[in-house]
Amino acid sequence: MKVRPENIEAIFSLSPIQEGLLLDSLRVRESTIYHCQFSFILPEIVNVASFERAWHTAMSRHAILRTVFVWEGVETMRQVVFRTVPLRIKVEDWRSLTPDEQHRRIEDHYAQDVEAPFDFSRAPLIRLFLFRLQDERYEFACSFHHVLMDGWSSLLLFKEVAAYYEAYRQGRDLQLPKPRPYRDYVDWLGKQDLSGAETYWRRALNGFSKPSSLPLAAARNLSEERREASTSLSPQTTAAIQNWARQSQLTLSTIVQGAWALLLSRHSGETDLVFGATVSGRTIPLDGVESMIGLFINTLPVRVRVQNEATVEDWLSRLQREQAQARHHEYTPLAKIQSWSAVPGGTPLFWSIVVIENFPARAFEDSYQLDSETRSRQNTESKLRMPSEKTNYPLVLQVLTDGLLSLGLQYDPQLFADESVGRLLNRLVALLECFVRHPQGLLARIEWITKEEREQLLVRWNETERWWGDEKNLVQLLERTVERAPDAVAVAQEERRLSYGQLEARTNRWRTD
Repeated sequence: MKVRPENIEAIFSLSPIQEGLLLDSLRVRESTIYHCQFSFILPEIVNVASFERAWHTAMSRHAILRTVFVWEGVETMRQVVFRTVPLRIKVEDWRSLTPDEQHRRIEDHYAQDVEAPFDFSRAPLIRLFLFRLQDERYEFACSFHHVLMDGWSSLLLFKEVAAYYEAYRQGRDLQLPKPRPYRDYVDWLGKQDLSGAETYWRRALNGFSKPSSLPLAAARNLSEERREASTSLSPQTTAAIQNWARQSQLTLSTIVQGAWALLLSRHSGETDLVFGATVSGRTIPLDGVESMIGLFINTLPVRVRVQNEATVEDWLSRLQREQAQARHHEYTPLAKIQSWSAVPGGTPLFWSIVVIENFPARAFEDSYQLDSETRSRQNTESKLRMPSEKTNYPLVLQVLTDGLLSLGLQYDPQLFADESVGRLLNRLVALLECFVRHPQGLLARIEWITKEEREQLLVRWNETERWWGDEKNLVQLLERTVERAPDAVAVAQEERRLSYGQLEARTNRWRTD
């Protein structure tokens, strides 16, 4: 790619999480990991010119959207920010298609888009699409590489674009506060002394030397392929968990992480476990960080010791206090943390991670509500495809906390059968339901299998009665069999074979004796 020097705004290093994601993506160029997609319905006539102008404005305000990456011919990877980059929204009119044809076309689009790799040397690393389905109904689709931004940032971006779009379509200008550039965050990271973080993480991981086992995993090689399964808790269970969380001063994140740890423990028999958890990275002491757009999230180890003699609530409270201490060091690169642990190099610190999406999904849609009439239609017509990305972890628990509590498992099908993943989700739901019913119950007594599985184990698999005919005993049954097939083989051991007739003769001797 030819670059005009006058179009370069800045050149600086990558954040550790950016570097990790980029290395993973470059390792397998056709890999689809870290490719994020989302879409939602716009139930109105879209002013395409104003929509494009709004996106151009957002692009000019946020340097990360004008960024490319350089990794060849340099000692360390660099990100380069351009002053201007081309941006085009691909618009297609599908009003002549039937609803079924539109659905197939849309699904084909997402399948093809996720397989189309990003060129990290060409900006922008974001693709925008607008499909017109009816006169007053569009589907807006966007995909971007995770190296640019996280979920929190994407929400901020879409809300900002919506604000500019609303102003432009009404013929108004809009002045929003100037955002802080992502470079300031990278600079802040570079100034941090990791000695305190090293002390903390060495102590937190002391004595842990191998990754926790994966539940129900087959002994096969890892693959790049990922599948997803999901379920939602009932409105009653969701409300009960939320009420309990408020009363006991527990976060939903703590409750879900505790349930995940207990599920891993019950399957493996291990009581000292480590899995990963994503953190927002927005709690650092940097002014304006909460409104910056870029990649701030990090994945940190969560070490949990299952204390079967403790009550659910006491155990979760302790877990929450430990996680609060870890937040003081949440900016620490995972590679550094692993190097401070006793887990051998080349072996992952953990195989599974928990991702809590605590930004409201509805906000994506609400950002584009333009007036009371549109808002009324949107509440009944809106459809949302939440940001979807693949990771290099073989098992990822994704939790959405907007509305009903939703649980999803992203998994490697080479390791997990589809039915096994379904059982894991159902057992996780059973654990959460038991938590909220028995917050003062001992962990040792918490039920972790479903009612259906308990019925199968205790009732259906114990239904062993069979009718063997009118015979009173084995000898009578044998006599009837001999009458039907006296020369058929009845018993075989190596080269010796007995027919039913020979077996009857021996049985008669045993009976006489």
